[in-house]
Amino acid sequence: MLTWRLSRVKEVEVYVVLLEDAIVLLQQQDERLVLRCQTKEDRNITQCSHSPIIRLATMLTRSVANGWLLYDGL
Repeated sequence: MLTWRLSRVKEVEVYVVLLEDAIVLLQQQDERLVLRCQTKEDRNITQCSHSPIIRLATMLTRSVANGWLLYDGL
């Protein structure tokens, strides 16, 4: 389980599935793992600002002093 930091105040616990061409971030809900879009705010917004599916072809990474950061190129 990893922590996905969406903003300074919002963090989400996720499970990561590595596929051949993508990374999928799943959240636990009850006893199931679900695919859920995230927004920076806690409000219910119909538009997804952070996709839980990251294609490896568009992903950029860089190392920083406190760990690894992951950016989606799209």
